[in-house]
Amino acid sequence: MTMTLALSTLQIRRHEYSGDLNTVILAILVGIGTLPRNANWLEERARAADAEKEEVGG
Repeated sequence: MTMTLALSTLQIRRHEYSGDLNTVILAILVGIGTLPRNANWLEERARAADAEKEEVGG
C-alpha cells in the first residue's frame, strides 16, 4: 500500500514538473553537446598562445 501510494505521488509530481524536468534535461544535453567544441576551442587558443610566446621570446 505504501509503495503504491509513493509511486502514485511520484507519478503526479513527475507529471506536474515534467516541463521543468524536460528543460533541465535539455540544458544538460546541450551543455554536454558543446563540451567537445569548447575543448577544441580551448586547445586551439592554448596552441595560439604558445606560438605567440615562441614568436615573442625567440
